[in-house]
Amino acid sequence: MEFIKFSSVVFCVMLLGGVISIQSKQDTAQNDLKAFLHKASAITRGLKRSGLQDKNQLLGYAQAVYDQVSGDTSQVAAYLAAHRAHHENFLIEVEEAINNALGIGGIAGATGATGANFGITGITGLTGLTGANGATGASGAAGLTGMTGLSGVTGVTGAVGATGAAGLTGMIGLTGAIGLTGSVGLTGAAGTVGAVGMTGVTGMPGGNYAYIYNVSDATVTEGSPILFDSNGVMSGFIHTAGTADIIVGNAGIYLVNYTVSGGGTATSDSLFMLTDNSVPIPVTGIELGLDDGTVKNSWEGLLSLGNGDVLTVVNTGPTSATLTPVHNEIIDASITLVRVA
Repeated sequence: MEFIKFSSVVFCVMLLGGVISIQSKQDTAQNDLKAFLHKASAITRGLKRSGLQDKNQLLGYAQAVYDQVSGDTSQVAAYLAAHRAHHENFLIEVEEAINNALGIGGIAGATGATGANFGITGITGLTGLTGANGATGASGAAGLTGMTGLSGVTGVTGAVGATGAAGLTGMIGLTGAIGLTGSVGLTGAAGTVGAVGMTGVTGMPGGNYAYIYNVSDATVTEGSPILFDSNGVMSGFIHTAGTADIIVGNAGIYLVNYTVSGGGTATSDSLFMLTDNSVPIPVTGIELGLDDGTVKNSWEGLLSLGNGDVLTVVNTGPTSATLTPVHNEIIDASITLVRVA
């Protein structure tokens, strides 16, 4: 039903187009009618679903719709899509209104003569000025990395280039491992005897030292020497184990150290001294405090000794002394002599 009604409207529009071509002399009326028919035809194509029913509002509504879409007939259907009720009655009203306006019901006049062809096409207008460039759009997101292409065929090897400038000297590398020892070479010819060198500085005298000691408990009375019962290393000295005398073999300056340890119950201390040829050397005295329990005392210093001097360690009194090791030691008396000059 809708298709038939729509076709009728289209036929009416085509018929009105023929009427307009016959009335070529009525330019103003013809232009007005053609404009109306153009509006009516465009609106009719878009009013299949419209609900407008008032005949008196048809032409005004058609003009309003046409103005609303600014003459763009392709937008009429979209604009009128909201008017969907009563579409059948409205199409009938549109058809009747167009027929009444154009006088379709009258007697058809004689076919007019064919009009002249359209006029000569006008000269193409000048090209408009190029518009200003639009603002650069924002950069799009980076696309995914494409797959790696196949490797190309290896090209022909190019000619050898010129030698470049020498680079900077590199850092010295780490020392390599020591190589294997080579075979012994042939003995070279004896060289010429060199000149005699300068006499060197006189060295320290050697071969004059002694370590003599006592390990057995012993009581040394006033005025008696210690009888050393043992000899250690010794060179340049003479001493017989179990005796007191120590004989110097070479004159010189000697570093001397002697120690005495022991104790007792006497109320007075015993004073030991080193004697040279039976003469006490005052600076060498050490006391052994018998009333203080078992103790160990020592003396050390430099002495000038002559060849053949006899050294002894004597208890000068005023009381006897008992020699006893201390601190879990086994030696209760000792003397060390070393020649230094």
